Amino acid sequence: MRAVRTILGVVCRLLAWGCRILAILFAIICIALCFGPVASLAPVANLTYWLQDIVYDGFSGLFVWISPLGGSFRGDFALSSVILFVLDWALVRASVALRR
Repeated sequence: MRAVRTILGVVCRLLAWGCRILAILFAIICIALCFGPVASLAPVANLTYWLQDIVYDGFSGLFVWISPLGGSFRGDFALSSVILFVLDWALVRASVALRR
């Protein structure tokens, strides 16, 4: 029983790392898209299209505002980042609880 709990704890920790990496990517792109010249770069545009496919369709394109710096603030990316950070926190807590 102890081995199963340890394995589940490690799986939760790995999922938490995945959520954290995606949340950081969403946050970086959300900030980068606020600047007009940065948003037109090909790698940023490609990453934006890839992340757009990950966003839940229910709030895709939600809370998108024009920024005064020539770009746009993607509220759906910011919301996805917050949700993923909360999920990361919950998974780390579950991992610690399972390994005790």
